[in-house]
Amino acid sequence: MTDKSDVPANDDLRVCTECGQRYSIAELRSIDATYFEAPHHYDRGCERYCLACWLGVGPLDIARHP
Repeated sequence: MTDKSDVPANDDLRVCTECGQRYSIAELRSIDATYFEAPHHYDRGCERYCLACWLGVGPLDIARHP
């Protein structure tokens, strides 16, 4: 995110401890709260990880070809 217009308007902006991506818990919850329930249980990791890293499909989880 390089432009202020890219940043969510709320004040819960976080940085993923795994990949460094900025994310907003409130924004995701307003778009699709189903990830916070079973089977994903993102409520258990949303304070530290972006959703992609929690689900194992983040930028560091994608296999890189040599």
